[in-house]
Amino acid sequence: MFAVGALGSIVAINLQIRLMDAAGEAQMLGAALNHSALNVANGLGAFFGSLIISAGHGYRATALVGVVLAVLGLIVFAIGLWAQARSPRAEQLSSRHS
Repeated sequence: MFAVGALGSIVAINLQIRLMDAAGEAQMLGAALNHSALNVANGLGAFFGSLIISAGHGYRATALVGVVLAVLGLIVFAIGLWAQARSPRAEQLSSRHS
């Protein structure tokens, strides 16, 4: 349980750093959007989990909802990386970190 909590914190911090780097001059907006997205994700996870439970699928089925939401999040992340790599600003970011 400790490892799950620690890993979640590490991922959230690294996501925050990546968003602030990608935000350029709007770093505070990037940070605020990160917190907003995490709150929306918490709410959606609880909402979809409650739908599954109320549909009679039981508590174990909520794990499948979590898997689906995690995969969707990874897809969005991959699209973001792909779009960032294709943007002209990607060269500026990579040269700044070298």
